[in-house]
Amino acid sequence: MSASNLPARKCAYDADHNLTGCTDTTIDVDVTWTGQGPIIFPPELRRSHSTGALRDAIATGTAAGVTLTADNLLEAVLGFSNFRF
Repeated sequence: MSASNLPARKCAYDADHNLTGCTDTTIDVDVTWTGQGPIIFPPELRRSHSTGALRDAIATGTAAGVTLTADNLLEAVLGFSNFRF
């Protein structure tokens, strides 16, 4: 997945994790997703019709100028969802 000038919002927090302000910005993203392990179909957890599947993934690349690594990416999930209310 690669895209440029995506709309984003950058927010700042104080030492107590209180939001101190946000500004609108744009970011560039260039990420490759590689599925890992089995594909799972999670149970329905919403009051809507939903189908989809999830799979653990490894994400490599950059997002907003940050190189994705195991140290700064807590979770990567490759999936799709089709739902309506």
